[in-house]
Amino acid sequence: MQTNSDGTIQILAPGYNDILPVTLVCNGVTISQSATSNNVPSLAITCGQEAAFAVQQTNYSNYTWSLDGLGVTPGTLNENGRTCTFTPESIGNYNLLIVVTKDGLIGSLSVNLMVSE
Repeated sequence: MQTNSDGTIQILAPGYNDILPVTLVCNGVTISQSATSNNVPSLAITCGQEAAFAVQQTNYSNYTWSLDGLGVTPGTLNENGRTCTFTPESIGNYNLLIVVTKDGLIGSLSVNLMVSE
């Protein structure tokens, strides 16, 4: 991900040499994406139950979490460095994004959260 001169943010495609790997664990499930894949990994979670996420790489300088509810208030996202929790309050599909940085390098992982009853 990079910020362009006009202030827009550009997500770089996987496979760049300066992309840091990002692997998440959520409630015992490991989530990652190969550097050559354009597929967004998906995770099924239950409405009303907390999902706890942790980045496995512990040596990054910065961890930034965001949640796109696609126009809906999806629930509560509590972030704390390399970990965050999400308690979904609405059924639907949401996008969770984690961006990491270290020594001028950047990495990211987007996960499609499929929330059901």
